[in-house]
Amino acid sequence: PFLTYLNRTQNEKKQKTVTLYFIKNEGNSQNFVKVKRTVESDDNILKTTINELLNGVKTTDKNLYSEIPNGTKLLAIQEGKDYVIINLSSDFQYGGGTDSINNRIKQLIKTVSEIKTNKNLYLYLDGKQANVIGGEGVIINQPLDENSLED
Repeated sequence: PFLTYLNRTQNEKKQKTVTLYFIKNEGNSQNFVKVKRTVESDDNILKTTINELLNGVKTTDKNLYSEIPNGTKLLAIQEGKDYVIINLSSDFQYGGGTDSINNRIKQLIKTVSEIKTNKNLYLYLDGKQANVIGGEGVIINQPLDENSLED
């Protein structure tokens, strides 16, 4: 019984509420909508939150969508005193045009900034810092913030 108890507590996950950002079309504009979700989480809330964002919208998220392509995977998170590196699979950069890429980056920025407000955020794709992404060569300035995307 003691071993069973040990295994159970090691695998226990806690209920946490995470905040994600998805997109809603309203007329001719797209607005970012904050969605709160209760999820099972281990101790790394950032990892849990990013994975939940990558899972996309649920049927309960009425009229919302995500620009982050299906199949995008979280490869790693590296966190220092004043920075966070999110390393995603290169799937993140494919599909859609410039607006789509800009929106998916904004989704990531807004979601991460709910947790890590005072840290610089860097985006890596397949282990390399992403400065130009997508087929149209969207330039992004790092560290990421709301002004990282050049028009």
